[in-house]
Amino acid sequence: MAQSKSWKARKKDKGPTGKKLLEDIAEKKLTAVWTEEGIWLPLEAEVAKLVERAGFGSRMGKGDAAKEHVQTLLSCDEKETYSWVASVLRIGAEEAFFLAHALQCLVMHRNTMEGETMEIEECWTKFVQEREQYATSYVAYSHFRSKGWLPKSGIQYGSDLVLYRNHPSVAHSEYAVIVLPMSEELGAPAGSKAFTTWNDLQTLSRLSVQVKKGLLVLYVHVEKGTDCSTPSCLEKFSVQELQLSRWSSEKE
Repeated sequence: MAQSKSWKARKKDKGPTGKKLLEDIAEKKLTAVWTEEGIWLPLEAEVAKLVERAGFGSRMGKGDAAKEHVQTLLSCDEKETYSWVASVLRIGAEEAFFLAHALQCLVMHRNTMEGETMEIEECWTKFVQEREQYATSYVAYSHFRSKGWLPKSGIQYGSDLVLYRNHPSVAHSEYAVIVLPMSEELGAPAGSKAFTTWNDLQTLSRLSVQVKKGLLVLYVHVEKGTDCSTPSCLEKFSVQELQLSRWSSEKE
């Protein structure tokens, strides 16, 4: 997947540290379970620390209900069968496919740990069918994750993503990101250029200043005529980054 170099971290020596964590995770062998309720990732203690530190997913709640659900996922009549499980995370579709496709360290099963193995192509097809804009969303997530950033939902700030240098428990997000599909194959209107109106841009710019975040726009392109129903389409995507800021005459 081609990547633009128009935007960089503020200082190279203070860049995101997530790349090393991803390299460590890529050496592990992870198994996830896909169900109608979500995607679940059982982990042993040491691996759980690593995956959670990298900011993947959210841990299941505590209590008897959670324990029963875990036992159903693991499909074990005898608790000793999966006694190695120390934590179960619920991960998003973008996170799951990134672990399976980009890091090649995750295998997904259907419904239980003993269920049918889902191939990469099947996972992609399932995610695309469940959400129309999944391809665009995954490309954006993968783009920033591969750079070492930790992308999370930015809905509370009116954006598509927010970017963290470190885990949200120890750092605030530094950027809000608007993801704009620019190709008709991605559902963009013909002749699509940018924001609907300049008022949209001004509103987002003001909001980002108030919450002390930089504002990024990520334009997502795909070659004309590309079939986005298979993961092979990812080779035909490209992105362009644009950092926006307000200009004030008082600062000149």
